Amino acid sequence: MKKARLNIFIVEDDPFYANLIRHLLLENNYNNLQLFHSGEGCIRNLHKSPDVVILDHDLGQMDGLDVLKEIKSYDPKIEVVFLSGQDKTKVAVSALRYGAFDYLEKDANNLKRLIFIINLIEYTDGSVARK
Repeated sequence: MKKARLNIFIVEDDPFYANLIRHLLLENNYNNLQLFHSGEGCIRNLHKSPDVVILDHDLGQMDGLDVLKEIKSYDPKIEVVFLSGQDKTKVAVSALRYGAFDYLEKDANNLKRLIFIINLIEYTDGSVARK
């Protein structure tokens, strides 16, 4: 089954990791993808109505928490999944407090979990996870 109805933004400043995420999503039939290497690029394109934003924390000038706040103020229905190298509990807690759907550390297991989370968002509109 094609999963083209979700519009997914990938916000990752590391080109290698960004392509890794992109290929993983394509292998799982998510084809409506847009890649941004900065938070500013993502924010400038929110008018393209992403359903899900996969967001790194360390993005250079603008960190992921700032991007998350901008996304949620633009449209609180956009689901944001942090996928970050940050293993600091404070960052994860802040991300969830500001409305992130989930927070994952970058590793092989969590890449598999990312697909599970996106499926959950797509097929339940996040309602199961939020109950």
